[in-house]
Amino acid sequence: MIENNLGILYDHYKDTFLKIKECEKQRNRLFFIVIGFLGLLLLQLMYSIALSKVVKQINILGCSLNLKEIPISVLVSLTWTFFSMILLRYYQVIVQVDKQYSYLHDLEEKLSNCFGESKIISRESSGYLTYKYSWFRHWIWIFYTAIYPVIIMVSISLSFKLEWVAQNIPVYHKIYDTVLGILAIISMILYLLGNWFEK
Repeated sequence: MIENNLGILYDHYKDTFLKIKECEKQRNRLFFIVIGFLGLLLLQLMYSIALSKVVKQINILGCSLNLKEIPISVLVSLTWTFFSMILLRYYQVIVQVDKQYSYLHDLEEKLSNCFGESKIISRESSGYLTYKYSWFRHWIWIFYTAIYPVIIMVSISLSFKLEWVAQNIPVYHKIYDTVLGILAIISMILYLLGNWFEK
């Protein structure tokens, strides 16, 4: 019975580990997509005329769009929409990964205790709890949980400024885009508060 329970626990551990790795891949992809959409947004707002001359047509899901026929205000609002949705999903995945790592460390401890030896199974927790490279790990953690969100918030604020001074974007688009940007900033602030202050 004990061996059977140990096998079930170990299988659960392996499944949890694979799920975390998949979430990490998704998180990394979303990180670059968020950066791409933010860069595209800034390009649209700073260089809309030059951008429309360089990129005349795009293909999305097999549909070809002629960018000269679509007003820049619509393209900017679409970019804001996708940016805010993907940013929210990015932070959801980060929270999911963080929760799963604590759970995985507990599983490793329980499995090690079953063998009567401390840290015999510690593929993940030993890497996080060791002092080796701790300065670099702390720097990466600070970058992702503080510096990166601040850069995004500053870029969003710059986008607000650029959009509100633009003459070729109607006010109702500016209001819609501003609401999406504010919601994105609120999402980041709530993530930061949860990450830095909640236990």
